[in-house]
Amino acid sequence: MAVTRRTTKQQAWIEAMLTGVTPTAAARIAKYPVKACKVRGCENVSKRNLMEEIDRRRASISKKTSRTVESLDDMYQAAYDLAMTSKQPAAAGSNVTGIARLYGMDKDNNLKDSTVIIINPPKSVKSVESEVV
Repeated sequence: MAVTRRTTKQQAWIEAMLTGVTPTAAARIAKYPVKACKVRGCENVSKRNLMEEIDRRRASISKKTSRTVESLDDMYQAAYDLAMTSKQPAAAGSNVTGIARLYGMDKDNNLKDSTVIIINPPKSVKSVESEVV
């Protein structure tokens, strides 16, 4: 297997991606030029050797910690259920936020579309028709 050389910025981008941020945010953390972060993040995602390294490192971390996205999801769900039965809505909200971050649906995702998670809907809900702008 040939050794692939990576730039310092690419290595920093890989490290940032392992923390769970978006490719654009990882490019910012890796100190790519501000105006080029979105492009560099997308380019790095399309580079097979960088993504293979991220996958390899994530597998190594999962093996060491015995943690996967699925196991963390289960833990958050159990904590959410406990918070709801204990009537602690703030704790339940924290767990919902954790699940959202686990799947990349948090506010730092920088996507135009958003997902709304309703924990306890109010008794009377207004229906609003949405339109594409």
